[in-house]
Amino acid sequence: MAGWFAGEIIKINKQIAIGKRLLAGGESDEYHARIWLKKSQKYKYVNLETKNFEEASQEALMHLARYELREEEGLAVFQTTIANKLDDFESWYFKRAVSKDRKTLVRNQILRFSEFFGTRNVTTITVSEFHDYIDWRRMNNRRGAEKGISNGVLTSEGTLLGMFLGYLANNGVIREGLYRALVASDWSKTIGRKEQRGALTVEQFRELRELLEFWHLEKKLDERARYTRQCVHWLVRIAGRTGLRTIELKNLRWEDIKKHGKGCMITARGKGTIKRERSRGVHSDAGVYEFFMSIKQLVVELGWPVEGANNVFVKYDGKPAGDLWSQNVKIAFRRLGIEVDSKGRKNSLYSLRHYFANRQITAGVQIFDLADYMGTSVPMISQFYGKPDAEELGMRVMGPSILEKMNHDDKV
Repeated sequence: MAGWFAGEIIKINKQIAIGKRLLAGGESDEYHARIWLKKSQKYKYVNLETKNFEEASQEALMHLARYELREEEGLAVFQTTIANKLDDFESWYFKRAVSKDRKTLVRNQILRFSEFFGTRNVTTITVSEFHDYIDWRRMNNRRGAEKGISNGVLTSEGTLLGMFLGYLANNGVIREGLYRALVASDWSKTIGRKEQRGALTVEQFRELRELLEFWHLEKKLDERARYTRQCVHWLVRIAGRTGLRTIELKNLRWEDIKKHGKGCMITARGKGTIKRERSRGVHSDAGVYEFFMSIKQLVVELGWPVEGANNVFVKYDGKPAGDLWSQNVKIAFRRLGIEVDSKGRKNSLYSLRHYFANRQITAGVQIFDLADYMGTSVPMISQFYGKPDAEELGMRVMGPSILEKMNHDDKV
């Protein structure tokens, strides 16, 4: 089994050999051990999780003693079921800096993997089963098979599933060729493209704004509902006037909003613990600053802190509004009959980012400036944003001012 190691192999005793693991991109950073178990008459391969040889030697000896003790007690030493390996993978994954929400998401995804693969033996796993998982998930989701599941969710689960297979390959549980076969397969095509969000028209945004301005005054609403509806009103106004991503709105803290000239400077932060360290500045107008101040007044009246690292968008109980009251936004769309756009794409809070991009392009903002302002790329703007419907596109290309110029040119 020398081919399993890269470079020099050092024998600690008759049962233990230590070396660096042979990976696709070269050798591993950490030491691995091949341990011979006399009673089982099998080799046990293990990652020693250290770059220090002395520590690796001690760790290997401890593993040997632990395995031999388990054998004497009649306990299993070789975890060969996928369910067991998923437990190991989860422990390994959570050694990194992972947010609480991410941990919950990953645990739920691992539970679904375990449900699909069950007690299957790891050594019999095939690439086709990873493709089969996607079909199974489309039929087995909490919304029911008739409502389906988004390609975005499937992509997230597919990424983690691929990482799990890589984990198995790196730890010598499966052949590395199996992992390479999955990477080389049409895995992403099986999942499909992530759905595009809809985009509101100017008229639809105006109707939405008018509905939300007074809907907190409806009868039979308690204090919690009134507060929530007021927050949703200002949230929609801010999203439509800034083009901020939903995750950037979720991550907003009061320290991220600074008065600047006649408007304000917003520090927009991205996904996850690490990406929150990356940020971009969004300079907005006085109206947006006033919207933020209206939210601050609502939160202050409830007695919750509104400074420093405190979240801008919080629920009635002071906890972060993790979903940004998405159900309330959907209710507003439903009332106006704008749940989907003219191309049949679902509208959501994120659609206000598309609305913002369309409005800026219509107003004549250069696509390079807009991409930089929105924290995205020019191809992304061209492919996903700034996509008007046929009528709006017709007015851009053949509007009255353009037609007048064309007629004048024809007569010259």
